[in-house]
Amino acid sequence: MNSHKYKKIHFVGIGGIGMSALARYYMSTGAAISGSDGNDSEIVQDLIVEGAHINIGHQENNVPDDIDLLIYTTAISSDNPELLKGISLNNEEKCKVLTYPQALGEMSQDKKVISVSGTHGKTTTTAMAFEALSNAGFHPSMILGSLIDYKGKKTNYVYGESDWIIIESCEYRKSFMNYNPLIIIITNIEADHLDYYKDLKDIQDSFQGFVDKLPSGGVLICHQNEYNIMNFDRGQKIDVDTLIDVKDIKLSVPGQHNKENAKLVISLGKSLGLDQNKIKEGLFNFAGTWRRQENKDIHYDMQCYDDYAHHPSEIKATLQAFREKYPSKKIIAAFMPHLYSRTKAFFEDFVLSFDQADEVVVLPIFAAREKIDTSISSDMLVREIANRGKKAVFLSSIESLKDYMSIHGNSDTIFITMGAGDVYKVYEK
Repeated sequence: MNSHKYKKIHFVGIGGIGMSALARYYMSTGAAISGSDGNDSEIVQDLIVEGAHINIGHQENNVPDDIDLLIYTTAISSDNPELLKGISLNNEEKCKVLTYPQALGEMSQDKKVISVSGTHGKTTTTAMAFEALSNAGFHPSMILGSLIDYKGKKTNYVYGESDWIIIESCEYRKSFMNYNPLIIIITNIEADHLDYYKDLKDIQDSFQGFVDKLPSGGVLICHQNEYNIMNFDRGQKIDVDTLIDVKDIKLSVPGQHNKENAKLVISLGKSLGLDQNKIKEGLFNFAGTWRRQENKDIHYDMQCYDDYAHHPSEIKATLQAFREKYPSKKIIAAFMPHLYSRTKAFFEDFVLSFDQADEVVVLPIFAAREKIDTSISSDMLVREIANRGKKAVFLSSIESLKDYMSIHGNSDTIFITMGAGDVYKVYEK
């Protein structure tokens, strides 16, 4: 079914960053949107203003009887009452039921897809690519796993006049296998999501399966490390590290990792035959996205930032970027670990990832989709970080973190909240 044929769509978990982007897309086609989420949020409130009907909390009667599509986040449980009603309607052949990745795959099937994948850097690279290609007059659409400021408002979906769309493509549970791109960008491949994948080899095999979906004449763009392991011989395979000198890249966002992301975008522009000066100008104009080195202004005399970094490599790269930007300032990193399984699998790496911070605050593990695992804790992480001679403290809540900020704040300090949970909500307090 062509996505424009849907008239009434219900989203279970509409406040999610990908789900809300898809909801915005369907609103742009004229579809009536309803949805629900477990929590109220700025995203939910913005969607309501834009025309969606949203309930907080999940219950069967939230789902209209006359919908023709129900889309659900894979973060909900299989016994969710709204999902069960959708399945019931589907059994009566009244509506279709799709996961978010399935729906995004269907929505993009009539478009020319540029798929940005990788363990880290997907969001920033997707947004960078959109900014650069738009500046070069290419006019792609975009689905983003974050928010950017676009024409005076925060959004994660932008309509473009061309047939092309740039989508952020996640490897978790092989979600990206739902997409059919003409161009694949791989930012990097590392061990992650070990609650689903067995090991790094398993992840590499998954990425290879994704690359195998490229058609004859497709384009694969990646760094040398991934270029060496990704087999693709039906089209163009671009190794950005031998093509572009990082010293030629000028950005407004800090960090070597962002320059590595920019290499990918410059290569994308070259493969599309776009003006390189316009591409580089767009990259320089790129100001970042929500929760990626996001400036949260001054609180308690400290300059504060927020970053989604939740994997040791991401934490290390982010702190290195801030250390380069503020070499003489005291850096306090407030980290909320995401998932018991990830904290356990990368425990030693997490301990080592805060070396560029002067002080580390650790909050309770954000369980998300997992059950409590008492064999791992934030206290254990604090003890091991402290054993390396670094000041490290455990705080039990966001409220405690706010109090800590008020006591330790001064103008010589940079304060960074980090993690994929809700640590950023301290700024709302």
